[in-house]
Amino acid sequence: MKGDMEKSRFVQNSTTGHGGDVRHMASELGVRVEELLDFSANINPLGPPSWLRSLIARELDRVTHYPDPLALKLRTRAATHFVVPVESVLAANGTTELLYLLPSVLQPKRVIVPCPSYIDYVRVAELAEVDVKTIELLPEQGFRLDCDSLADQVEVGDLVIIGSPNNPTATLVDYEDLRSLARSVPGADFLVDEAF
Repeated sequence: MKGDMEKSRFVQNSTTGHGGDVRHMASELGVRVEELLDFSANINPLGPPSWLRSLIARELDRVTHYPDPLALKLRTRAATHFVVPVESVLAANGTTELLYLLPSVLQPKRVIVPCPSYIDYVRVAELAEVDVKTIELLPEQGFRLDCDSLADQVEVGDLVIIGSPNNPTATLVDYEDLRSLARSVPGADFLVDEAF
């Protein structure tokens, strides 16, 4: 039991950073990859569905060319669906790529992150040399974000990054509470990451 607790503490305090790095974690813990249950990334632990293999095989001839670097077809479909201009839609290789671009685009004076949360929210700000203010989400409150309390701490020029559902707590933030929060500080930017 003591060894299991030590391994559990080690996993929580690991310096591996971004989730999904099961090979590194297994090596550090001295276990096989197959012995780990990885809840750190939104990857299906059952693997791809059976129909996907045949779909990939049918479309394999299309991978002889680079994909459209502007992702125009995808952006056009998204713009049509959300009734916004195509120029308002940005396609990227996942949320993390967009996160790393955000500070240079928005140039916030400070980034506010409710924590615990996805590690890259804070890392992105630190790499961009932007001040970070973390708001502690408390286990005794079910790691719920109190939008009213947060509103009192947000200032003009801030970028507030909120995961909903949050990673790793899996808590959701009420949509209307988020809208009220954003309206309460019109000079701040709010990013709601719904990737998980």
